[in-house]
Amino acid sequence: MIKLSFIAIFITAIFTILSFVQSSKRSRVWIFSPASLLSVGLFVMYVLRPVYIVRKNEWSVEFINKNTLYTSESEFFVASILSMVFVLVVLFPFILESFRNKKVENSDINIRYLGNAILPGNVRLLCYVAFFALALAFFSIIILRVGLINYYNSLGLRHVLLKDVFGPFAFYFMTLFFFLHSLLLVKVYNSLVLYRRIKSEDVFFILLMIVLYASLGGRSNILFLLINVFFIFLYINGSPRKDLKIKLVLFFSFIFLFFGVLYRVVLRDVSFAENSNKNISDLLLEKTIGIFDFIVDGGDFVQFDALMTVLSRPNFDLLYGKTILSCFTSFIPRAIWEGKPRGGMTEFTQTFFPEHYYHSLGGEYVVSWFVELILNFGYFGAIFVSLICGWFVYKVEKMTRARLLPAIWILVISILSVRFFNIAKADLFNNFMVFMQLAFIPLTFGVLFYLSRRLK
Repeated sequence: MIKLSFIAIFITAIFTILSFVQSSKRSRVWIFSPASLLSVGLFVMYVLRPVYIVRKNEWSVEFINKNTLYTSESEFFVASILSMVFVLVVLFPFILESFRNKKVENSDINIRYLGNAILPGNVRLLCYVAFFALALAFFSIIILRVGLINYYNSLGLRHVLLKDVFGPFAFYFMTLFFFLHSLLLVKVYNSLVLYRRIKSEDVFFILLMIVLYASLGGRSNILFLLINVFFIFLYINGSPRKDLKIKLVLFFSFIFLFFGVLYRVVLRDVSFAENSNKNISDLLLEKTIGIFDFIVDGGDFVQFDALMTVLSRPNFDLLYGKTILSCFTSFIPRAIWEGKPRGGMTEFTQTFFPEHYYHSLGGEYVVSWFVELILNFGYFGAIFVSLICGWFVYKVEKMTRARLLPAIWILVISILSVRFFNIAKADLFNNFMVFMQLAFIPLTFGVLFYLSRRLK
């Protein structure tokens, strides 16, 4: 049965690779388009992770209490079939499009179509003020409340520390980082409009932002920022030449190895009990050599395992949209409505791992919105809703191919595109909360565009 499963996994790999290649060719922003990034995420979750499960002969959404594949071959087979259908449904518009010969025109955009720079002097001032205000507030409070050494040793628990220090304002504190993030993108856009290049001052601000993000213990936001910058650059200048493609691949490979491997090893892995007898250099060498296991091992890419969990315990009550409703009731404090709906990750953990949920005071395991839709509407309902989600991705993808996209949409889509890698990874509630934070970004853009027109 494992051999039959590999047929489905192979077909899934073909779908994701075909979507990635075709989307990269047709988009002005090359591999940074929404469909390309989504295809990479689906490939990791539903191709690399199943291969890893077979190699290790074990699976589980938990770090402990692993299940052997030998006793779960039927669940593995059905999960591989469902994953194949899910990926086909989500990527169907792009797979269908690959049979057409139409290719996007990647010539430079006439600069006059982009309009004027957006309050360049004001944006520069806002960047300075926002950066120093955030840096002062963050480091002073953290150092005074937690202590610099204690904070560094606890970066892996940054979200807990932020909630402990800032309380209910932790969410808004992180939103301020997105505000500064958006200002940097406006500044990059201004430089490309006025000077046709990214200025050294922009690079300085980008490096400062990377330092701030690194101080929060997060790695993904650093990568997101760099992709956002190159998205805007490529949209204005067109798909890169071969030599620039090679440089970009080398650059992002270095960034992945530096922040993905080195930063995580120093931040988290050295503190594990199993690594107590290893020094940092040996651990880095081990993780770099075993880069495949490093990518898919852990709690971030257990979506396939979560699907197998649901298949192994089929006697659950459908939620009929309860977790989706949690997105729209998120603004209501639980102190006012104690029984308000919970997100997909919470419902999954509470249903299938109640001991962990109550012991960890609400700790959640990672599940995708595909598994969440199964919990709500069953298997056929999940496939139908996935088709709608695929249509949404396709609409956003088409915007990256337009040569006359309004300036505000260039900035908004640059922010939105990079999140499509994470969209397939998390449940609807967590995706919704991220987009609520990101909603401040188009608001920032809108205000700046309005002021630009008023002050002309």
